[in-house]
Amino acid sequence: CSPPPCGSVSASASVWFRASIYCVVHARPTMMNPEMMKAATDMMSKMSPEEMNQMMEMTKKMDPSMMAQAQAMMNNPAMAAQAQQAMQNLSPQELKSRMAGASAAMGGAPAAPKPKSAVEQLKGSSMVIDEEVLSHVERAEALKLKGNTHFKAAEYEAAIGEYEQGCALAEEAIRELSGVDEKAVIELLHACHLNTASCRLKLQQWGEAVEAANTVLRDGPHRKALFRRGQAYQQLARLDEARTDLKKAAAMDRSDATVAAALAEVEKALGVEP
Repeated sequence: CSPPPCGSVSASASVWFRASIYCVVHARPTMMNPEMMKAATDMMSKMSPEEMNQMMEMTKKMDPSMMAQAQAMMNNPAMAAQAQQAMQNLSPQELKSRMAGASAAMGGAPAAPKPKSAVEQLKGSSMVIDEEVLSHVERAEALKLKGNTHFKAAEYEAAIGEYEQGCALAEEAIRELSGVDEKAVIELLHACHLNTASCRLKLQQWGEAVEAANTVLRDGPHRKALFRRGQAYQQLARLDEARTDLKKAAAMDRSDATVAAALAEVEKALGVEP
């Protein structure tokens, strides 16, 4: 697959966007010059935790021919500079549009329908849900979204405040629910705790990241919570515990290259064969 003409900024930026996702997530900085690597990292800092998760899922569907095209483009200084400039100028809304386009291109099909929110699920429940409970869940979801906005702006302390308020409201609502209704709000609660863990990792607050992940894991095995805790344990030099968590997370989804790469790094530090 030959690279697009140098003048095609939009096309080259689109390829570069997808290639950047792959290189950063899979820790392949040698494929990108330092300026492009920084631009890719800056781009990722604008994403919410949910968008980061979507990006990681997208890397599993990366077409090898796309990487060949991207490599050829990156070896052309003029083309690489054009793509880099185009990506640096992306607004948050344009970034979302690129994410959607890249997802469709990598998967060969449109993205799956957006799952229903907890409030939508409660409103469609066969049970009569108290209005105060609905209000709590609606406010918790709004706080989670505000937290995501702060996260994308690298305002991690502010994001934690929103997520923690959302957790408190979700916990109050859960006490009044059961069955599938309870499960829907527990998922919201877990998302807030996991986003808090992401913020703690960004702030290098490793012990607090462990605690946020532990809160989720008390309800049972959870792949993302194991991954977040494994990352924190690694930074705390608790490598055996990091390996245990990352192995469990990897076993829950063998296709997740991000978890596999983290596990390989820990095992290398331990001098353990995979």
